[in-house]
Amino acid sequence: MLSVGLSPEIQAGYQDRKTSIDERSLAFTILIENMNDVMLLKECRLVCKLWNTAAANVLQEKTHVWLNEDHGSHLEEFLTLLANKAIGINASPTPFRKFHIQARTFSKDLFNRITCMPNILVERFNLELGDNPICQRELETFLRLKREQIKQLRIKDEGGRRFEETQVDDSLNLPALKRLTITDGCFGRCRHADLTRSLINGTHLERIKLVRKIRTAISDELAQQFATLFPRVSSTIEFFASDCIRVDQLPCCPKLKKLELIRSRYLEKNFVPHIGVTELRVLLLGCLISEKEDVAEEYLHIFWINISRQFPNAKRIFLDMKPFNHVTFRSVQQAFPNLKHLGFVNLASCGFTAISGMKLGLVKEYLDAGLSFDCIPRRDSIFNFAELESIILEDFVEITDDKIFYCFARIPTLKFLQFSWVSSCK
Repeated sequence: MLSVGLSPEIQAGYQDRKTSIDERSLAFTILIENMNDVMLLKECRLVCKLWNTAAANVLQEKTHVWLNEDHGSHLEEFLTLLANKAIGINASPTPFRKFHIQARTFSKDLFNRITCMPNILVERFNLELGDNPICQRELETFLRLKREQIKQLRIKDEGGRRFEETQVDDSLNLPALKRLTITDGCFGRCRHADLTRSLINGTHLERIKLVRKIRTAISDELAQQFATLFPRVSSTIEFFASDCIRVDQLPCCPKLKKLELIRSRYLEKNFVPHIGVTELRVLLLGCLISEKEDVAEEYLHIFWINISRQFPNAKRIFLDMKPFNHVTFRSVQQAFPNLKHLGFVNLASCGFTAISGMKLGLVKEYLDAGLSFDCIPRRDSIFNFAELESIILEDFVEITDDKIFYCFARIPTLKFLQFSWVSSCK
């Protein structure tokens, strides 16, 4: 028998080639794992099996599959993928892992089958309740199966009284929950407080938003109902927004950083300073402070002084207030004289005169006469803030050339301006 062996030189060459291939594979894997372009990651899956595996693993972490109960044809197509082993233990690499679920009634068998599959990892769940009744048993089954997975939950109830038959107990708690939003349209006659208490039991909740669809003052009984929820999450909560409780009912929240005051009422006592809060969003209706608008303006000063006592380190404030005028600026500036960041939200009344404190015709008349801009008489306005560095104009706040040229451009400390561009601006 003839025995043929490889010389040491050839063996070393094969080894170097293998090492080179391994290094290239490692480099490609590192490149893909640090890639943020989702479309490019999808194209990488077409290169080879190695890239397909690496790209699919990255897509599993960076993308979500959106499943909507109302999209019946899409659900059928997705179920076909499942039947073709697009998901499973023996499946080829796939980006399908994390899911966002949106439901209304849990009345469609196909939707219920897909969402309850063990390989469907549900991280976000939106429940939008309308006029049609909800299948309580299917909802409870889904929540109990996915309770360890759901990190974000949003419940929007337009009609109210939807959970009268739901078995509310500790088996419905969601231990992985980080964000909870409940929009309540039932005037306080439902079991939302009981349901919320069950859902957040044992969680490390970071964000919570409880909002009613009605613009009326909240009763003391309902406020107390929701206030009892917060001792359970006060140690972990970072963002809080609600019109279901009064601000003076908030317990001490050491990690609280952002707060939305929604239709809040006049604060009087029992202040617990939240020194960690740096951002405030205030939606305030004067009619909830006083029935007479002019009286409501007089109370704004007291309202903002009390806000500054409770949140002394707030640096960013967003305003959505009615009425909105020179009294607003004076009250906010006196409470937060060193404010650096100011935002305006949903303020259709935020015109040139309201925000600058000057009449546009008078501004042009003074400047045409060669007089200094500082000589123009003005009421309390955005110019009150001597250290203002950034201004953010959010939805429904109109931007005009006059605001930019005669107002924002004249603020010497301003470094940043954000707004939605309109074609009328030059």
